[in-house]
Amino acid sequence: MDHDDDPAPEFLDGCAAEISKLFHYWNSLRNGRRMPARSDMDPLDIPRLLRYIQLIDVSLDPLEFRYRLVGTRLVDRLGVELTGKQVGNIDSILDDYREVVSQQTYKYSQARLTNPKEDDKVEETVYLPFSDDGETVNIIMVCII
Repeated sequence: MDHDDDPAPEFLDGCAAEISKLFHYWNSLRNGRRMPARSDMDPLDIPRLLRYIQLIDVSLDPLEFRYRLVGTRLVDRLGVELTGKQVGNIDSILDDYREVVSQQTYKYSQARLTNPKEDDKVEETVYLPFSDDGETVNIIMVCII
């Protein structure tokens, strides 16, 4: 199936500029495929987005997820470096990763964050799959704004 003619997803109309830029970059790497390969991506193409990005390694049988790379924005926010560590047992996060792996396609979500010391904020996340063999998701690029 040729994926070059896939219509632009509706979320692009109102999402953060960084999410839109990253989605368009990922989409350009597909070259008619369902998903690009990790080797198609060059971090030098998206230097301003790197701080927002996580690369998640996917292992099958059993299905597990490990942080390959964690952008500085998340490290600063959490106060801990997660690179190289296994993704914890947070069901909502694992469910999103499992969905991307099983559906072999991107996912976009929004969540309202409440903080008594600050105004409420909407956090946007896009999950973009990569596949070295064209069929099995082996990396998920996650961007949180």
